[in-house]
Amino acid sequence: MKISFQETLIHDTPMKPFFTITKKAANHCRSAANSVCLKNFHFYTFSNISHEIFYRY
Repeated sequence: MKISFQETLIHDTPMKPFFTITKKAANHCRSAANSVCLKNFHFYTFSNISHEIFYRY
């Protein structure tokens, strides 16, 4: 699944979610793991409800 780098989040539909990740979240991932962290995950979701980054393998 493609990861879209955008400043703002795109609404996730329940049937066919479109996952985005903010630049801040991307930087967090790199600092938390490594420079190829983004490629190691199948997708990321940035939750604007809990303001946490969820990683799914």
